[in-house]
Amino acid sequence: MIDLSGLPPPIPDAAVDLLRRCVLAAADSPDLSEPTSPLGLPALREALATELRCAPDELAVTSGVRSGIAVLAPQMRDAVVETPSFEDVPRLLRELGVTVQRRGWEDIIADRGDQRSLWITHPARNPDGADLDASDLYRIAGGSWGIVIVNEVYRWHGSAWAQPPSTWSMVGSLAKVFGPAARIGWIRGPIVPALTNPALRMASPAPLLQRAWAGFLRAGGLAILRERAEEESRMADAFRSALRLPSATGPNVLLPLPAGWTADAALAALRERHLLASPGAAFGASSTTLRFCLCAASMEEIREACASVVSVGLRESP
Repeated sequence: MIDLSGLPPPIPDAAVDLLRRCVLAAADSPDLSEPTSPLGLPALREALATELRCAPDELAVTSGVRSGIAVLAPQMRDAVVETPSFEDVPRLLRELGVTVQRRGWEDIIADRGDQRSLWITHPARNPDGADLDASDLYRIAGGSWGIVIVNEVYRWHGSAWAQPPSTWSMVGSLAKVFGPAARIGWIRGPIVPALTNPALRMASPAPLLQRAWAGFLRAGGLAILRERAEEESRMADAFRSALRLPSATGPNVLLPLPAGWTADAALAALRERHLLASPGAAFGASSTTLRFCLCAASMEEIREACASVVSVGLRESP
């Protein structure tokens, strides 16, 4: 069975070995009881800031994008969230008391903002791999938005994407390059000084883990992980090209279904061919789309997956 439904990426052996050494070194710290700033361990903030090309003072460490939402929600009482998108974002915001409207990018670009908060993903939006170009970002910045949050979790799956304005804030994590076990994320940008210590403490990873990841990043560990991320993007590009889909960024691909097909029928047909995917509707996309995640695939599996998609009639033969 080829599973393109969203398995986490395989962790390179070299990255596992390096992290193991860094965990052991962190455990040998002379004072494990030393308190850590609510914003995060200074060494980790510095290491992350180097990789993210920002100042350490502009960055707060979290345990991931979801925990970042809990920290940010009190600042975002009335928010517009893009669609399609990762659906845990609007779900969590609503559970935390935020009034959420869902809007497509075209509507967001044309919207005045009216001081509402805005959540968008850039680059490589999940599920369709879409990016905002510089003109899109400029037009959004021209609106009267309040707090703008950009989810940059797929930043290392692309290379030439347009940089958002410095007045916006970012969230991200290492989950898309290391996997969910990383539990290291960040909030960065002008919103950081407004974040409260109790909320930051709630979202903060254990100090021992922060020490280990600081060592990992300082030792060049991210370069190992980026190689795998770049390979995932190349495989996704090959998948799109073989199925004659528009170019995009990152490991996620959204496939529009031909007339007469439902997502359930298409998923069942692919399952008979030993291929698993996800309904696009699970990510706020059209009910007649499928989403493929190439994070855990090999190039051979990509070729087999393309052949299966064509053989069941979801795309014409090249």
